Amino acid sequence: MSVLSILDPLRVAEDYATVDQLSRGRLELVIGNGNELRQLPMFGIGDGEQRDALAEKYELLRRLWREENVSWQGRFRGELTGVTSLPRPYAGAPRVWHGSATTLTSAELAGRWGDPLFSADAIQPRDNYTVLIDHYRQRYAEHGHDPRFAYVAAGAGFLYPADTTQEAARRSGRRTNRSSRSSTGPATTRRATR
Repeated sequence: MSVLSILDPLRVAEDYATVDQLSRGRLELVIGNGNELRQLPMFGIGDGEQRDALAEKYELLRRLWREENVSWQGRFRGELTGVTSLPRPYAGAPRVWHGSATTLTSAELAGRWGDPLFSADAIQPRDNYTVLIDHYRQRYAEHGHDPRFAYVAAGAGFLYPADTTQEAARRSGRRTNRSSRSSTGPATTRRATR
C-alpha cells in the first residue's frame, strides 16, 4: 500500500516502475489516502485536503506511467516541464488498486479511472463494505466502464518475491492458509485477470 496522498508521484512512478522491471511486469500497486491525520502537515497537506491531494497525485502518476515529456502544474506537487520518468514500467502501466476501508472518495476515484477497488477486511461493520462496494460499482458504470471488470478484493496485501506468479502464489498460499485457518477458515490465493 502506497499512501500516495503524502508522496511525490514522480518518485512513486520511478520507485514502483523499478519494482515492475525487477518483477518483469508483475507489479500491482495499491494506493490510498492513509488514515493518520497527524502526518498530513508534515507533508504539506492541509486539513481537509487529503482526498484532493490523492486525486491530483494519482492523475499525475497515471500520466507519468503512460506518457513521455509530461508537463504538469497542480496544487500538491511542484511544476514539471517535459519530464519522462525512468525507468519506464516493464510493459505499460501496472494495474493500480484503490485501497479503502471507509472512504467513498477512493471508491469514486477507482470508478472514475476504471480501476479495481481493494478493501481491508474486518475493521468495519459488514454494512459499511456493502455501501462502499455498491458506490464503487455504480460510479464505475456511470463513468462508462464495463461492469464485468469492476474488480473488488479484500484482505491484507503481501509481497512474495518469486521468479513466477505461480511460484509466488504457491509460497504465499502456504503462509496465508496457515494463518487464516486459525481465525476465519481457509484462505484463497487468487490473482485477478487483466
